Amino acid sequence: MRICRFGDCIVQLLEKDPSLTEPVIRGLMKFWPKTCSQKEVMFLGELEEILDVIEPSQFVKIQEPLFKQIAKCVSSPHFQVAERALYYWNNEYIMSLIEENSNVILPIMFSSLYRISKEHWNPAIVALVYNVLKAFMEMNSAMFDELTATYKSDRQRLSKAAGETNEETSGTPGSLRLGESRVFCETRGSHKQSEGYCMSSSLVSEKKKEKEREELWKKLEDLELKRGLRRDGIIPT
Repeated sequence: MRICRFGDCIVQLLEKDPSLTEPVIRGLMKFWPKTCSQKEVMFLGELEEILDVIEPSQFVKIQEPLFKQIAKCVSSPHFQVAERALYYWNNEYIMSLIEENSNVILPIMFSSLYRISKEHWNPAIVALVYNVLKAFMEMNSAMFDELTATYKSDRQRLSKAAGETNEETSGTPGSLRLGESRVFCETRGSHKQSEGYCMSSSLVSEKKKEKEREELWKKLEDLELKRGLRRDGIIPT
């Protein structure tokens, strides 16, 4: 005798009564696993099955909390969780819902996608994120450009503030203050710690990441230019 999975029963119920979709999805998010990655992957799978049958009117009601949770999953250091969440963009029906509501969903997802495009340890996840960014750019190029400009402006402001802080602390003799702490350098050839000047490697790393981000956006801008040329018939599709 075939045992019907609980998820299949839920989907059949929602097909009969779409008004139950919102409480069911909110219930899933209320009990979302926080420490077990395998359960998160399972929840993402069940959630996708529900989204496959969701009515557009019901989707609008839960899109904000839903994609806040998906953004957290995409940012997960566990690659299977991030990968499963990013696979939502391979679902044609879900993609159509995202496109119809991109003005709400894109701002929720943008910062997470941008950040992990250069910080996630798994190159396969970075490639998937790049494809999602490209899809968002094609859906709503105006908002994408606006969010990009805002993000870059914020990054420059933070970098400038960090530079000013570094200049203020560079004149402190004996030790380099970072907030309320002191940075100590280990003297060469000795296990004793002595106060001194230390160049923070985080600043160098941040500059490298900023350069990589600029390269990413250059690729996206080139893609947007080619898309415009194809639309105008200047180059073949």
